[in-house]
Amino acid sequence: MIVEIQQYLDEHTGKIPPSARQAKLAQRKKTRGLRERIDAVLRQRDQAVSMLNEANLKILELTDRVAELEAKLPVGNVLPLRQR
Repeated sequence: MIVEIQQYLDEHTGKIPPSARQAKLAQRKKTRGLRERIDAVLRQRDQAVSMLNEANLKILELTDRVAELEAKLPVGNVLPLRQR
């Protein structure tokens, strides 16, 4: 008799549908997990945008510096040969 009861329980355990409360809790857990993933992705995006803005600023600074140094170069560093 005990073996039959254990066999019945093994076969029918897990086929019980979750209660409405359990279903809501599972949905909340899933939603919370998705919300946390979204927050993490948004933080990564914000950090990447910040790094990109810093890089753009550095590029502008270096471009200005190159233009400044090019303006200081002599017009020509090659002297023309005397004509014969």
